Amino acid sequence: MTTERPPFPDRRDYIVILAGVLPHVIVEDNGCWSWPRGHNDQYSTIRVRGDDGRRHMYLVHRLWIQARGTAAGREAHHRCLNKGCVNPAHIVSVTAKQHRVEHARIRHQNAA
Repeated sequence: MTTERPPFPDRRDYIVILAGVLPHVIVEDNGCWSWPRGHNDQYSTIRVRGDDGRRHMYLVHRLWIQARGTAAGREAHHRCLNKGCVNPAHIVSVTAKQHRVEHARIRHQNAA
């Protein structure tokens, strides 16, 4: 059985979806925005009813880069290193290679 990725909403819908996130975030002392509503193992999630009538789960940090129009072929990286953070200022769009290099750098720093 294969699991199909839910389609991303149209770009105009991102603002509406993310506007629903904002009233519920908790701003932490370090500037991270915690999303108390839903999580998978590590990341903040939101469920949105699609045009097909089904509820689809999206990673909130991915929605921010989709809304910016910078997600095609790229990954979301948390500058703050907090995978649950949904603060758009902490989330940047990077290539897969940049993402691997950044995480290798962080692991090396933490090992020292």
